[in-house]
Amino acid sequence: MIKVNERGFVYDDSPNPLWLPPVNLKQFEVFNDFHRYPLIDGPRKSSKTYGIIHKVIRHAFDVGGAMFGIVNKTLKNAKSSGVWTLLSNWMLPFWQHGYGDKWEPWMPEAWKYGCPGFKVVEGPKTTGDTKLSFVRIRNRHGTVSEIQCHSLEHATEVEAKFKGPFYSGFWLSELDQYCTRHAFDIFCDALRMPGVPYQEHQILSDLNPPESGENNWMHDMWFKEREKPPVNDEGFDPIFHANLHRIGFTLDDNPQLDPTERREMVARYKKRKGLYDRFVLGKWTQDVVDGHFSHVWDETVHVLGNADGSKEDWEIIVPTDACDTLLCGWDIGDRNHSFHILEKIIRSVPGTNRRMISFSILDEVVAIMTSASTAMFAEACLDRILYWEKWMKEHHKRDIQWRHWSDSSAFVFSATAGSMDAAVVYEATNGKVSLNAAPKYRNSNHDKVNVLCELMHSGRLHVSAQLRRTRAMFANLKSGGDAEFIKENEHKHPFDSVSYPILAEAPQDMFKSGEVRTEKQREPSLIVAGV
Repeated sequence: MIKVNERGFVYDDSPNPLWLPPVNLKQFEVFNDFHRYPLIDGPRKSSKTYGIIHKVIRHAFDVGGAMFGIVNKTLKNAKSSGVWTLLSNWMLPFWQHGYGDKWEPWMPEAWKYGCPGFKVVEGPKTTGDTKLSFVRIRNRHGTVSEIQCHSLEHATEVEAKFKGPFYSGFWLSELDQYCTRHAFDIFCDALRMPGVPYQEHQILSDLNPPESGENNWMHDMWFKEREKPPVNDEGFDPIFHANLHRIGFTLDDNPQLDPTERREMVARYKKRKGLYDRFVLGKWTQDVVDGHFSHVWDETVHVLGNADGSKEDWEIIVPTDACDTLLCGWDIGDRNHSFHILEKIIRSVPGTNRRMISFSILDEVVAIMTSASTAMFAEACLDRILYWEKWMKEHHKRDIQWRHWSDSSAFVFSATAGSMDAAVVYEATNGKVSLNAAPKYRNSNHDKVNVLCELMHSGRLHVSAQLRRTRAMFANLKSGGDAEFIKENEHKHPFDSVSYPILAEAPQDMFKSGEVRTEKQREPSLIVAGV
């Protein structure tokens, strides 16, 4: 019988009580959860971390011969007053010895002593050759389990580090900081510890609600995919999706939080709605505070269509009836690539001789921190080009023309590649894509931001609803400080591929007027690489 004492901690009041560490009711939900892929999300100071660490130790104690990996973005984060320090210096000693003479009468009796049968047999320590930090414990089966501490600064490193070894569990700490959907799949594949049953393997993932809000693979996976009915969707598997489980924390779930500390947090964030939603309420709210477009970007105005539910039910932006040319923006790099398809629309202003230019963004292909070569990326973009050519023939009975814009660096010879990016793209697309150099000059990034702001302010820029990376870019593109007008992160590349054709074409006056519209989509329209 689980009860809660006056301090907010749970204890077992049954005749044969379960030994429990100091966990509150919400932490106990994590401690007692056995879904294969739980996501624990919530704001800082909501008590997620302590609950997860106790769950990690329980896994090592309950599973015979467990091998558990704690993964952080950097080892410094884990060891500098981080999760590994908490595990080593506080949690493990408690599990082994209890509070002993520091026990107080208000505490459950079980806290006076350690967990029966639990013992640290080696460590925590760091090996001299591999620098791997680990601890080994004696589990309830009388065998030895091991907990390791790892770093994964870039998602592209996941295969080299985790594809070969065998694990019974992982804790992916601050999942959103380093993990892509592909990297998560590799962690899933590594759950294959010999002698451990399928149902005892587990990946714990935690994060604070990310600044991209709902526009990310994590929200898609644990919210949308988990709740999607298995109807007309070959990607839905009832076993996999039943193993997805979300445990959401708020500050109200932490009765041990000092009321003064909570009051201070509320006071600091209450005038900034986006931050208040994320850091106090634990909501997955898109944060546009302090961004380059925070004063103009509004999803209710600039995003058209609907990309909820199955792809066959999506409503997306399609080319106008008058469209005869589509624009492409290319940003090509070593491990980061981005591509966009846009339509430039010119409308006559009633009662004047003026014509107003607007843009609709139809499609994207984005590969961030991947091993995709320029040729591979170009082939993925060619698929989208061919898709829209087919769509135009079917719906407007005409061939479409293309103009492709990229950074001038695409025309610089690379000794490493033995070619230019523009030449590689031309060859990979069988001569279909011939890049043009977009204007690039000192402070051109300022002009690109200003042009996009002007277009959004006057309602002349629209983004199709399924373009998750593009929407996240407009919400989150920020300054990198005095040294960088545009912060170098995953949003920089979609910004470039969107803005190259706009900066190149905005002054021109070339097409008939048309009205942007949406249409029900009957086949997949979105290819996103590297997520």
